[in-house]
Amino acid sequence: MKLKSTASIFILAILIILAIENSREGVVYSGASPRNTGWDGTSNLVEHLENIENTEVLIVDDWAKLRDRNFDSYSCGIIFIISPEKSFTQEEVEYVANLVLEKNFNLVILDEGSYTNDILKRLGVQVEIEAYRYVEMTRSKIYIGKSSRSTSSSVITPGFIELDRDTYYLFFSYVSPVTIKNNSTCTKIAYTVEGIGVGALCTTSRGSVLVIGDGSIAVNDVIPPLPEENIYTEVLKRVINKLCVNSGKKVILIDNSKYFLKILSFGELLEEGYGFLEALAISINIFRYIYLYTQNLNLSTSLIAISIAIAILFTSIVKRFSTKKGEGYEFSRELYITIPGYGKIVVEFVEDICRSDNRCVKEIPCVAKRVLSRRCVEELSIYMSRNREFRKKVVEALLYKR
Repeated sequence: MKLKSTASIFILAILIILAIENSREGVVYSGASPRNTGWDGTSNLVEHLENIENTEVLIVDDWAKLRDRNFDSYSCGIIFIISPEKSFTQEEVEYVANLVLEKNFNLVILDEGSYTNDILKRLGVQVEIEAYRYVEMTRSKIYIGKSSRSTSSSVITPGFIELDRDTYYLFFSYVSPVTIKNNSTCTKIAYTVEGIGVGALCTTSRGSVLVIGDGSIAVNDVIPPLPEENIYTEVLKRVINKLCVNSGKKVILIDNSKYFLKILSFGELLEEGYGFLEALAISINIFRYIYLYTQNLNLSTSLIAISIAIAILFTSIVKRFSTKKGEGYEFSRELYITIPGYGKIVVEFVEDICRSDNRCVKEIPCVAKRVLSRRCVEELSIYMSRNREFRKKVVEALLYKR
């Protein structure tokens, strides 16, 4: 009975680790994320930006990872922040401010919410988004080129954006007013048809900051996939040309660090192209929900903790059925695991796989010894918890060995 329980727990532990590793399957970004291909995402925006000549687009998942990045080879830089769903930390605000004030980046904020006001305040830009104080809207179904906006699920507000001497008429959705505190450094550039200011262009000591109180003008619902163009893509290109007046190499940073994740339903997985069985397997993987919870609450280290806990569990099981002998551990020969074609105890089984793996032998040379020490067992279990390919070998040997 102990033997069967040991084998079952051991196999289950490895399968759980693999389930954790696949927990990202069927989980996508929500909102105006550049990685969201849905109607409310901005993946089409990324395509159009990448299609601009001499332009490199970087999606920023973590601002800290750009800390040591050198942008000197670019003649112009622009940061896009579109309808973030989370607040920025003080460290993130400082990094964005450093790019704008020290490295000559321009900043484009398309946001009806309050989170980007912290960045504007830090930059000393005399403009503020009146978050969520949506302008009165018109209810109807309006077609914009080949794209339609139906107010059965959303409300829209006609308006226009002025760039230099050109005026672009378009539609806003849930647009917030933008207040200018100093007319000497900021100029209104966007209005609703009622004349309410919803956008401004401000200057800093090194560049420009463009603010519009609406992120919907950049989402996939109105920005068509390449090669299609419309008024929104025209405005987009005009903004880029205005902020980057020279023809040199440009870099555009698009924030993706402030969006929540969401789980695709079984039907949505099928629509995404997954097969029936694959979609079913993903749907019943409970670690998808754990992954979603930890990522949305910035608890990504929790998954690491779970993996380590499983590795410790494996080590504990091994130790429980071991007897101390000399300075090491010699494992009882009566504890066998039932595997087709195999008559090996659990630790010897993993040890054999390690010995057949050059990388494993190189990193854990103690497996060459006849008797494994306690420390060697711990190293082996930790190695297994950290090395995905090695765990796959173990699982394949457990399940398919003949």
